[in-house]
Amino acid sequence: MRRLNKRDSGHHGRKAEESLAKRVGGTLQPGSGALDGAKGDVKVGGFLVENKSTKGDNGQSEKRDRWVMVPEHIWKEMVG
Repeated sequence: MRRLNKRDSGHHGRKAEESLAKRVGGTLQPGSGALDGAKGDVKVGGFLVENKSTKGDNGQSEKRDRWVMVPEHIWKEMVG
């Protein structure tokens, strides 16, 4: 896939992380989770959030359904 902006191929992903953090009231993790002790993209409450996004043919983030996944032990608490 040809990059439209070779200088900054991760720009759309960072924008998606910023948008998520704002929506859920979380904070961005330094280095987008690449540092030891600061995994995940966004931290909210006691949860670490990993954000995924894809670019379309126009180089912009695709609009898709939003999903939330939680650890199994929390799911069991939620559903009884």
